[in-house]
Amino acid sequence: MPPSLININAYHQPGVEAGKKAAETLLGLQRKVFSVLKNADQPMQLAALAEKAGASDRIEDEKSDSDRAAFVRCLGSAYAD
Repeated sequence: MPPSLININAYHQPGVEAGKKAAETLLGLQRKVFSVLKNADQPMQLAALAEKAGASDRIEDEKSDSDRAAFVRCLGSAYAD
């Protein structure tokens, strides 16, 4: 049955738009982080990486060290591709 027959506007999808905006924000941050990593001449702490990427306010203090390490490994594996 076509959506118009059951009073659904197939083009009104606010969840899709919110997802696009969230992805755009995340991908922008990822580009900044990769740029900093690409130009780094030595390993750096997460706080220094965030500061150089202009994202110091994005670090979550509640995360455990193992969560941070997993995040950095994830970034590193994505960066290696």
